[in-house]
Amino acid sequence: MSRTRFILALILARLSRALIGLVKPGGGTTFPGRLALKIDPGFVGHFQNLDPAKIIYITGTNGKSTTTNLLAAMLRRAGISAAVNTEGANLLAGVAVTLIGAASWRGRFREEYLVLEADERFLPIICKQLPPAWLCVTNIQKDQVQRNGEPDIIYRKISESLRRDTVLFLNNDEPRSLSLAPQVEKSIFFGVEQNAKSFAKRGFFTTTMSCPACGAPIRF
Repeated sequence: MSRTRFILALILARLSRALIGLVKPGGGTTFPGRLALKIDPGFVGHFQNLDPAKIIYITGTNGKSTTTNLLAAMLRRAGISAAVNTEGANLLAGVAVTLIGAASWRGRFREEYLVLEADERFLPIICKQLPPAWLCVTNIQKDQVQRNGEPDIIYRKISESLRRDTVLFLNNDEPRSLSLAPQVEKSIFFGVEQNAKSFAKRGFFTTTMSCPACGAPIRF
């Protein structure tokens, strides 16, 4: 019954996506996913032929779309096929639409990798249905307070999405996201060293949350 429900959801979502595309080219990045999830709440986790070791998510406060598009371009240049939500539809419905566009009518995933920009607030919901093998956290900063609250709320959201075997890519220059490292078995760190084009800003930007490791104010 669950497989039948999934196939029905997939067919109707694909048809709605095609119809929306006729009316508004490039549209249909969210509604077909919402429709599919209405019919099959576990829709995102029911696709076949999707290698769990080749699922990559990018999340964080800033730079998600840029990082996702850079990674997609790198994979294309290397001749590796990937399904990517380049339109930035990064909630569960948007993830569903990305999978719909990369699968057959029977729900078989046709690409080699799945690369997704994932909204930091809804990451636990997405990971519950389709956990990533690789997770890049760009940073965790104060942003959209009315929607996201304080950065420590986002920190907890990302933290509860992790499994011990998740491989993390973490910003070595941002202590808040860096402090996620002990929760997993393997972390890879990235950062940008000062160079000839670096410049000093007037004063400092101080975030509202202290360093989770030492308690000192975080200043940039």
